[in-house]
Amino acid sequence: MLKSAFDHIIGNDALKKRLADDILTNRLSHAYIIEGAYGSGKHTLAISLAAAIACRKKDDQALSLPCRDCPSCKKIFDGNSPDVIFVRREDGKATLGVDSIRELRQDVSIAPNELPVKLYIIEEAHLMTEQAQNAFLLTLEEPPEYVVFLLLCESSAPLLETVKSRAPTLRTEPIDAASVASHLRRISTEAASLASTSPVEFSEIVSAANGSIGRALE
Repeated sequence: MLKSAFDHIIGNDALKKRLADDILTNRLSHAYIIEGAYGSGKHTLAISLAAAIACRKKDDQALSLPCRDCPSCKKIFDGNSPDVIFVRREDGKATLGVDSIRELRQDVSIAPNELPVKLYIIEEAHLMTEQAQNAFLLTLEEPPEYVVFLLLCESSAPLLETVKSRAPTLRTEPIDAASVASHLRRISTEAASLASTSPVEFSEIVSAANGSIGRALE
């Protein structure tokens, strides 16, 4: 086992260990549902999971997973990998419709360009229409070996049972207030300044964020 995994992500230690174990023991599922409140780090976790799967140094016992330094990691974290594909709602649409899923299904048959895997991050998967979910099932049931799907959702309840039965559901948990405050001061000069000049206001923001770094930053 590596010394550490996903150590750039705050909290959710059990979830991070589960994903690292799946990768390092070759038990990776072809799909995961990542469920959690808005701003709870689902997107950050998905990008980091994509990098960990593709990391060229994941077998180096001295490095964290992902290493964040190899060419694969750098491209993914910079948003430049052609093999990490985001599936989103069309502008102005309230749901994720079947047309987007049909495009995904066509793209799945094309082998990866650079990575050993091809990762699809389906954002707001809970907004998929029933028609879109049924269309997705045709690919989810028998995907190519090189494909991994990450379905991000605030709640998995709207997903069909047939979808949920084919992808483990992982839940991001709220982060304790002290960790949120420490992380905010480290990553945001504005937060660090506020904590210094108006500590009461800063504490109120951290408390109102309810364990969500993303919400606290907003």
